[in-house]
Amino acid sequence: MACDGCDVWVEVPSGHIVRRVISPADEAHLLQGALATHAPDDPGMADYLRWSYAGLGVLRASGRAVTLAVFVGEDVVAAVTVVGCGEERRGQDFWTRPAQRRRGLCAALLSAAVRLDESPLILGVMRGSEAERLYRRLGFETVSHGCELARTFGDG
Repeated sequence: MACDGCDVWVEVPSGHIVRRVISPADEAHLLQGALATHAPDDPGMADYLRWSYAGLGVLRASGRAVTLAVFVGEDVVAAVTVVGCGEERRGQDFWTRPAQRRRGLCAALLSAAVRLDESPLILGVMRGSEAERLYRRLGFETVSHGCELARTFGDG
């Protein structure tokens, strides 16, 4: 799905601030929020997130990516990273802490992400999901139909 000029702007609840992740302290709070959201009891997922976030940090430092986050004090409760890919941008690693869901944070992040520059923002989404319905309400449109493939090894 893509949006290149959505007109929706969403306010966040009192005490929440949407801003860029810019400092090493921000990076640490971002990782802690992601770990609490995706891997509270999964050491393998936690290792993957640490590795992934190190790579996203390199992209941010090079100017090829921007992470927008919703902060409550120093805590990151929702985030999206936007990575420049030629003539378009792609939303990556989009998450909201479970206790903060259904409060408009995702919509606020996407509204801010669209405004980062003029190139289209592309998001991957599962067809028929709650996320797809939200993205469509925010003005995103289908631009392609993806394909996922898998193979197991061992049966020849």
